[in-house]
Amino acid sequence: MRRSAACAVLVALATPALVQAQGNTDETLKKAVQLYEELQVERALVLLRQVISPSSPFVVSSAQRVEAYKYLGAAHAILGQSDSASVYFRAAIERDPFVDLDAQAFTTVERAAFAQARQRTFAVAVRPIVRTRIDPRTERMTFVLLSTHACLLHAELRDAKGVVTPIFESENEGVREIQWDGLLADGHVAPAGRYELVIRGQSHLTDNVDSARLFLDVALDRPPLEDTLPSLGAADLLPEHYPASASSIELAKGLGIAVTALAIPLAVGDNHLGTGARGLAGVMAAGGIAVGVGGFVWRRQHNEIAANIAENTRRKAERDAKNGDIERRNEQRIAITALIIAPAAGVGP
Repeated sequence: MRRSAACAVLVALATPALVQAQGNTDETLKKAVQLYEELQVERALVLLRQVISPSSPFVVSSAQRVEAYKYLGAAHAILGQSDSASVYFRAAIERDPFVDLDAQAFTTVERAAFAQARQRTFAVAVRPIVRTRIDPRTERMTFVLLSTHACLLHAELRDAKGVVTPIFESENEGVREIQWDGLLADGHVAPAGRYELVIRGQSHLTDNVDSARLFLDVALDRPPLEDTLPSLGAADLLPEHYPASASSIELAKGLGIAVTALAIPLAVGDNHLGTGARGLAGVMAAGGIAVGVGGFVWRRQHNEIAANIAENTRRKAERDAKNGDIERRNEQRIAITALIIAPAAGVGP
């Protein structure tokens, strides 16, 4: 806790200093540009060199450094120092290939020197994106690419698993807009997740190769999908076969009849039942055994419970029908899926 508190105090104390340092760099750069526009080029050069100096006490952002290099190149071009102009222009282009000279603010001489530096410096770049929502059926996501001079330019999208979807390949020079329909190489809408846009170019002038990348997050904007019903388990279905003991029970019933038929004459006695009682008991016992054996065999051959099988078939058909309806509704929801494409949080150059 004490360490965290101490860090918080240090950050709080340091933040105003960083802001002030950044502000001082901004003020120096603005003053240098003003002097340049007033044609006080030598005085502007002094301030611009202060901005890019490693010994500068002030914080210098990447954009501020590019701006300083750009005006250093322009100033040396005005002074007729073409080699120095090229060095500074190339330093600006290498840090930000999108840097350019406004025809309204810079002379023909400066722009010619810049164009020459661009031809000697090969770089490709992709402009940062802003959060965008697209409907893949009718809309497209636009990426802005750049190559400093003529090249073969290739762009592809990679998902977290490394699956590649090519989206552009053509000759290119300068700024170009390319579009992505939100679909992957297999024709399906890109699932939610993090993606990497990778562009590569090979210069036609120097054969140099350069690449750039942009990370983006894709989210799906659609109604939630329904879960299909699970397969019916044993608890959801009726037993479709009699237990193995059912045939034995049939046999036992028949044997029970036989035993009972034979036991009656013995228990009552021949004097009460007459002389034919034993014969009749034997016939009944034989019949009981026959019934038992027949029931045993029949139950073994006819073990299905027809009513339960019919009911289980109905339950399965009902589940399949409901799942079919759910799948159709899900397909309709997937068909209207929109993509929300945004810069990847926490990922930068």
